[in-house]
Amino acid sequence: MKNLFLILILLNSFVISQSLNFQVINSIGDERDDYFFYEIGGAVCTADKDIFVIDTKGRCVSKFNWEGKFIKKIGQKGQGPGDFNLPSKISFYNKEIRIYDRLNFGVLTLDQNLNVLHYIKLRRLLFFNVYPLKNDQFLGLSLFNFRAGEKHLITVFNKSEKILASFFNNEDVITKYSDMNISDLKMYSSFFNITVGISNKKELVLTTQRYVMNPASFSLYNMSGELLNQFSYKYNNNYKFINVRSMKRNRNPYINTVESIMFSENSIFVHVVPVENLYNKNKLTEVHHFLVFNKSGKFLLRKNIDKKFGEKFYQITDDNYLIGSRMEDDINKIVISKIEVKNQ
Repeated sequence: MKNLFLILILLNSFVISQSLNFQVINSIGDERDDYFFYEIGGAVCTADKDIFVIDTKGRCVSKFNWEGKFIKKIGQKGQGPGDFNLPSKISFYNKEIRIYDRLNFGVLTLDQNLNVLHYIKLRRLLFFNVYPLKNDQFLGLSLFNFRAGEKHLITVFNKSEKILASFFNNEDVITKYSDMNISDLKMYSSFFNITVGISNKKELVLTTQRYVMNPASFSLYNMSGELLNQFSYKYNNNYKFINVRSMKRNRNPYINTVESIMFSENSIFVHVVPVENLYNKNKLTEVHHFLVFNKSGKFLLRKNIDKKFGEKFYQITDDNYLIGSRMEDDINKIVISKIEVKNQ
C-alpha cells in the first residue's frame, strides 16, 4: 500500500506541466518619418516602461514610450561622451542607462531623459564584449584562446579596471575536448566561445557554450565568481555536436547556437538558434526555440518560437514582457510580447 501511494505521487508530479504562450503587444519601427533603425544592437525596458534602443550602424540610442511613440534620440559618429562608433551592449539599473561601445572601448551612462551623466574610457582592450553591471562595475567576456592555458574567459572589474573576480577559464573548455589535438583546437577555436546572460538585478551570470553540445550544459555564478549551480539539457539523439575533424566530409546538417540568455523574475530563458551547415543547407531539422529553466536549474519546457515574436531577444521584464527584434519587409522593428505561463 505504501509503495502504491508513492507511485501515485510520482505519477501526479509528472502530470503537472507548464505551457508557454506569447502575445504581441506592440512593435516599434512603423513610423519611418520619425526614426529608422539601421541595425538594432540591443534594447532595454525600464521600470517606468520606457524603451531604449541602440542602433549599431546608426550610432545612436533612441527612447520610446510603452505605446511606441518616439521621444528622443542622441548620438553621432565620434569618440567623445554621447558619440558612438559601435554601440554593442545596453543595460538599465537604478534609473540609469549604460551603453558599451566596442570600438571606442568606453561606457556611457545616461539618465532616463538621455542626458549624459558620465563617460568611462577603458584602457583594457582584452575583451570581446563588456556588460555594464551596477555600481560602476563591469563584466568582460574574452574569446576562447587555446594557447592561453589558465586565462579566464570572464572578468569582473570596476571603473578603475581593478579586477574583482575572474572565472571560467580555458581549461574548463579544453577538458571537454581532451581527444582533440592542438591543430584542431586552433582551427576551430571559435566553436568553443561562450554566451553569457546576466540577471536583471546584476547579481548572477549564467554561462554556456555558444555552439551547443548534447547535452547542453550551463553554469551559474555570482559576481564574485563562486559557482552556484550546474545543470544541463539533453536533446534527442538526432542532434549531435559537429565533428570538427570531419565537418566537411560528414556534412553535418545543422548545429545550434545560444544567441542570448535572459532572466525573468522566476525563470531562465535560453534562446537557441539553428545554424545551417555551409555544405548542406537543405537539412536544417531544428527550429529556433527557448529552453526554459527555473532558478534552481530544473528544466521546465522547450518552446519553439514563431519569428513574428522576434528573431533576436534582449530582455524579459519582471512582469513577463519579452523585448525582441525582427525584420519585416526589410524594416528593423522592436517587438514587445506578453509571456503567459500556465500550469496544465
